[in-house]
Amino acid sequence: MPFIGSLHVSLNTRESCFLVLWGFFNELYKAVFQKKRNLAAKPAPWRINLLLYLAHTAWKLIRKQVITRFNKCKDLAYCTFFDLLDILIPLTLNIYTILFQNNHFDEYVETIFRL
Repeated sequence: MPFIGSLHVSLNTRESCFLVLWGFFNELYKAVFQKKRNLAAKPAPWRINLLLYLAHTAWKLIRKQVITRFNKCKDLAYCTFFDLLDILIPLTLNIYTILFQNNHFDEYVETIFRL
């Protein structure tokens, strides 16, 4: 268990998830906001949260179609983005608000180790 508070764990996991796949979020930022300039290397936390939320809600809309189309695909890029959109982003968005505040301690600890 980390020694920092649960809110800081949530913020750090959001930033880490964002920074690892910055290229994807940069392209998402330019497409959604119709910008030509790149996203900052370390954007403000509100911008990170906004882009994570946008990616998550868009993924929920197209998830079934993508899975039916690429059901048996073993491509590394597809598997990486599937893991990002289907597992990592929902975990980072829900670790504090759902698991910690609702006293689901076992799931909270399991999620921290997974992230």
